[in-house]
Amino acid sequence: MRLEDYPRPDDDTGVGFHYSLSPSHLAVEAGRYWLPVLEGLGARWLIVRLSNARDVPTSLFATFTRAGLEIVVVLDPPQIGMLKRADVEDAAAACAKVGVRYMAVYDRPNSIDQWVVSEWFRPKPARQFVEKLLPCLQAVADKGLVPVLPALDARGDYWDLGFLSETLKMIAGSPYSPLLEKVAIGIRNFAHNRPLAWGKGGKTRWPQAGPYLRPPDSQDHVGFWLFEWYDEVVREVVGQTLPMVAVANGVVVGEDHDPDYPAVDELTHSIRSVEMARTLMEGELPSYVLNQAFWVLHGDDAGGKRSADWFRPDGSELPAVSALKLMKKSPRPILSSGGGVAVTKVRRPIYHYLLFYNPPIQPIRSGWERPALIEAVTGYVDRFQPTVGFTVEEAKRASRVTLIGGDLQVGATLEGELKATGCLVERIEATTARDVKRVFDELARRGQRFYYLPE
Repeated sequence: MRLEDYPRPDDDTGVGFHYSLSPSHLAVEAGRYWLPVLEGLGARWLIVRLSNARDVPTSLFATFTRAGLEIVVVLDPPQIGMLKRADVEDAAAACAKVGVRYMAVYDRPNSIDQWVVSEWFRPKPARQFVEKLLPCLQAVADKGLVPVLPALDARGDYWDLGFLSETLKMIAGSPYSPLLEKVAIGIRNFAHNRPLAWGKGGKTRWPQAGPYLRPPDSQDHVGFWLFEWYDEVVREVVGQTLPMVAVANGVVVGEDHDPDYPAVDELTHSIRSVEMARTLMEGELPSYVLNQAFWVLHGDDAGGKRSADWFRPDGSELPAVSALKLMKKSPRPILSSGGGVAVTKVRRPIYHYLLFYNPPIQPIRSGWERPALIEAVTGYVDRFQPTVGFTVEEAKRASRVTLIGGDLQVGATLEGELKATGCLVERIEATTARDVKRVFDELARRGQRFYYLPE
C-alpha cells in the first residue's frame, strides 16, 4: 500500500490521545462524556487498549467512529503469548463492523514485564515473539484492518532498534512477508524531560550512539524524534518507508529520565504538548508519522499516582488542556502522491529568528546600534545558527522568534502580532548591547537556545 492509501480521519489534525486506562470508561456512556472534550482538544485519533480480545466494546467504538474519530485498538493481554488467532480474528471482525480501521497486537514486547519470566530467558526472544505474533497480524489483515506492529519500549530490556530490525527481517523471510505491504509500525515516542528536538537526524546524524550507549557529545534515539531512527531501520530492511502509528507519546509531569535536564513541570508539559501538536498540523514532521497519542486522557481509577492524567478524578485538569483548546487547529497538509516515502513540506522556511526591535525614538549613542547588537550575539549565533535581523515581516516567516528589546509596550505589540501569524515567541528584555551580550553569552555557555520555548 502507498502511504496515502492508509486510512486517516476527515479533517485530520493528527492530534490524538491514549484513552482512559479505567475499565469503567469502556462503556458507551463514558464515550458520550468524552466526545465533546476530545472535539474541543482538536483530537482526531484515539488509542484504546483492550486487555481481553473477547470483550470488544462495540457500542463505544461505534460512538467514536460515528463522530469521525480514528480508533486504534491495542490488544494488550497481561502476558505475551496469551492471544490466540481465533480470538484476534473475532475481535478484528467486531471492530471492522463499527468502523475501526487499525489494530495493534501486543505492546512493549521487548520488556521483560510483558512475559512469563521463564519464556523471556529462552534463546532469541525476538524470534519467539514473531512466531506468536504473525498469525495474529494475519488475522487482523484478513478482516480488512491495518495490522500495527506492536510499539516497543525505547528503554526496554531488549534494545528496541535491534528488536525491530530482527522482527522485520523474520517477517520478510517468512510466508507472512506480504504483510509488509499493508502493516504500520507502532511507536511509543515519549519526549521524557529532554528537548523535543532530541535525537533529530537519527543514526545518520548521531552515529556514535549504540545499544544502551550514548557518548557525552552525542544524542540517542530515546526522545520524540524516535520515528526517524525507526524509519532508518525500516528502510534498511524493507526497502521503503512504512507509516508509523503512535500508541503513546508526549511528556509526563514529573518525568526526570535525563539528569542533564530539569524534571517536567506543568508549564513545560503544556508548552511541549502544544508544540508537538503544532509540528504535526503544520507539516513539520514526516508524513509517515500519522498521529500523536498524548499520554493519557484519564488514568486507572484504581491507580495511585496520577501525574500523567490530563483530566484527574477530582475534576482538575493539567494546564495543557486549556492550551490545546486555545491553539488554532487545522488539518494536516495533503499528502503527495509520490509513494510511500512522501514527506510533507515545511511551511516556515526559517526555524529561529533573532528580532531586535527599536524604541520609537532612538537616542544618539544609546547602546542599541545595529553593529554593536550583532557583535553582542556573535557567540550565540556561532553556537545555534539563528537568522538575525530587524524586520518584523521577515520574522513572521520563522517558526520561533526571540524578540529582543527594552520597550515593553512595543515588545508586547510585536509579540502579539507575531503570535497571530503562528510564530512561537520568547521575549528578552534588554536596553543596551551590553545587556544583550550578557544574556546570550550565558545561553551559549549553557548550550541552551531558549529559556522556555521548545527546541
